[in-house]
Amino acid sequence: MVRMDWFISNLLGGVKLLVNREDAEAATVILDEPAPETLDVEGVGEYQQPRCPECQSLDVNFEQLNQKVAYTSARFGVPIPLYTQGWTCRACGYRWQGPES
Repeated sequence: MVRMDWFISNLLGGVKLLVNREDAEAATVILDEPAPETLDVEGVGEYQQPRCPECQSLDVNFEQLNQKVAYTSARFGVPIPLYTQGWTCRACGYRWQGPES
């Protein structure tokens, strides 16, 4: 569903991860690991993860889907995938414009 229509996949609950029962514990350990502060990107070098300027969390994203507008419009049969411009911290909800910290 994600490949067919990403917007509808959000309405269905997003991406689901399925693992074998014997792999569930190992998968949970991996998913519970914190986001790394830096990543080594092949051909580019070291990438510094952006941080929230308010709480210093690494759990931030750029151009988040405006869920109120998108889901309300989808209910009426005309989905409007409207994005908020800028950065949003998922940990504290702080929003900011400009380069990441």
